[in-house]
Amino acid sequence: YYRDYLPWREWSGTFNANFHLQGNVAEGAELAGKVVFKDLRMEVDQTQAGRILPGSGRLEMEMEWQAQEVRLARLQLTSEEISFTAQGTVSFKGSSDPYVKLRFSTPFLPIATARGYLPRRFLESSGWESYLSSVDQGEVRFTSLALNGRLAKLRGLSSAGLESSLTFD
Repeated sequence: YYRDYLPWREWSGTFNANFHLQGNVAEGAELAGKVVFKDLRMEVDQTQAGRILPGSGRLEMEMEWQAQEVRLARLQLTSEEISFTAQGTVSFKGSSDPYVKLRFSTPFLPIATARGYLPRRFLESSGWESYLSSVDQGEVRFTSLALNGRLAKLRGLSSAGLESSLTFD
């Protein structure tokens, strides 16, 4: 059911999950839980690296599910390779193309690691390619990285739609 919305084509690893669901999806529900993973690898065509390797770590989440909207109160990923926190909403109101409004924050990350998780089309856009390819050492921290827009537009993120869909500090 969700395959068209998920960004990965293949994945492998070991998972141990614990979830608490209160309510029902038709009328509204709250979901909280955590997933502990080991040796996670994902083939993701949309990223610059084409493959992401979080390794071992955990994913914790708290969310509310309504008939036409999912509110992500907290999503926190901590792994050997990358860590981030996210909050936001995904709304299905009035369209088959969901409207996504997400805000991420990260601790300091090696630039090479952060670059591997960025969308390929973003890095291939003419304005950013030369700048980002010239920086290969150091660390970057996003105190606030926000994505806003329809999912189809965000999947095709490039310099043309960047200004209205992505903001960061």
